[in-house]
Amino acid sequence: MLRASSASRQQVKWLLGPYGLGYLYVAERWHAQGEPLEESWLHRAGSDDFASLVDYTPDYQPGAARFGQGESAQFYLVPMALEALSQIAEWTPEHIHRQLRAWTDELVARAEPWGFTAPASSQRAGHMVGLSSARGLRPDLARAFAERGVYVGIRGSCIRVAPHLHSPLDAMDRFIEALQTIAV
Repeated sequence: MLRASSASRQQVKWLLGPYGLGYLYVAERWHAQGEPLEESWLHRAGSDDFASLVDYTPDYQPGAARFGQGESAQFYLVPMALEALSQIAEWTPEHIHRQLRAWTDELVARAEPWGFTAPASSQRAGHMVGLSSARGLRPDLARAFAERGVYVGIRGSCIRVAPHLHSPLDAMDRFIEALQTIAV
């Protein structure tokens, strides 16, 4: 949501989601018959035998390996993944969800007097929120926020706000201040 106040805080955000890295749990019932979304040669049976790559097979790798991402041999991401998983284990998914839900609910309530609305809490994810205004959004809004050290994304007619547990304590106040001065 906002620029972190130190380099270590900036690093944490990227540790939790570097490009090219993701996690997916696939229930065992899909391991034998599930169809992957991405049809990579790496998902095919025998793809680890480079000498036989010309012997194409329609069969997938066993287990959940069929659901991997193509071109996934990005070993430099492994230390980041391990650090991210350690941080998530320390914070716990339940705590992360509760805290971010509380922050996005508060954010919606604080933006409402300025004419911004969001779907009901029960109709949105807890970790991010899209704020919209009946007046619309000015075209340079993301840049105007950034000039104040507040970083948001514009998605269609919404301001996308995604707080993180490592956001500075004054992050929401800074966002609302910026919202009041440039978005109204």
